[in-house]
Amino acid sequence: MSKEAHQPGNQESLPPHQELGMPSLSPTMTEGNVARWLKKEGDKVSPGEVLCEIETDKATVEMECMEEGYLAKIVHGDGAKEIKVGEGLQNESKVG
Repeated sequence: MSKEAHQPGNQESLPPHQELGMPSLSPTMTEGNVARWLKKEGDKVSPGEVLCEIETDKATVEMECMEEGYLAKIVHGDGAKEIKVGEGLQNESKVG
């Protein structure tokens, strides 16, 4: 996970946030797909809650939240394909 407050194309109106990237789910994984989001923009999220389902060439895996916060912005929506490992999926604002 990289921490970046602002990147080109991000809305300047977002509060300070952390960008969460496509996870590497295997040593050979270079890209994945977003099957579907289970949370919506603005939802409060807690550690262990499932944010979305990620498809690889071998399986569909749930991506869980690691920190408490709010889902500020979904960058790649349902059905997004060929997202490189580490590329931003969503922005999460921290609580407090």
